Amino acid sequence: MRTKILVVDDHRMYRDGLKALLSRENDMDVVGEAENGEEAIVKTRELRPDVILMDVKMPVMDGVEATRRILAEMPGTKILALTMCSESECSYGIMRAGARRYISKGGDIKELTAAIRKETMRTRILIVDDHQMYREGLKAMLARQADMEVVGEADNGLDAVAKALELHPGVILMDVNMPIMDGAEATSRILAELPDTKILALSIQADDGFMASMLRAGAVGYILKGSDSEKLFGIIRRTAGFRNS
Repeated sequence: MRTKILVVDDHRMYRDGLKALLSRENDMDVVGEAENGEEAIVKTRELRPDVILMDVKMPVMDGVEATRRILAEMPGTKILALTMCSESECSYGIMRAGARRYISKGGDIKELTAAIRKETMRTRILIVDDHQMYREGLKAMLARQADMEVVGEADNGLDAVAKALELHPGVILMDVNMPIMDGAEATSRILAELPDTKILALSIQADDGFMASMLRAGAVGYILKGSDSEKLFGIIRRTAGFRNS
């Protein structure tokens, strides 16, 4: 999935140069540009970019006010501040307005692309459950999260092993009780091949024997199927940031 980028700067030559450099990145796509903050708001509503590269000082409306208005309306947008002046001079206001970080215009393009990738990293998720309706419901909920991407699904443990080896997901949501191969055996086999994969057990209740076997096999935690969506998202995010010892 390519990151959609909006470039906002009042100097056309700088915009053109930035577009040319970013066009070399196979995971980024400059979907539009604007020359002032007012135009940036309009383009953001129209194009729904993932990331906005926002100049601080511009005519008509500066980057600080544009950032504030965009985030009030579209809070999931990631805004990176671009400026020529020093951090103390320019960045304080736009960072307070909600910009994610400050990038100097005089910096290396690698610094900028690394910052874009860091802000748009998505957790790659594999869903494993033998009930299609449950898988579809999970996929629909996770699709609404900007930092999560369902890369595949499986309906049994054996299929899960094959999909994990093919797709290399960051997190696997693994049902414990399935036909052909249960979740514990699948977890053990996956972690033998892909030890950095984070596996969360899915179960109707926490105190069954299947859950204990999942944790022994290497699952880092569990999610009860009756949990609300916000709790689910929080557990996935914490798990994605967990480092195996």
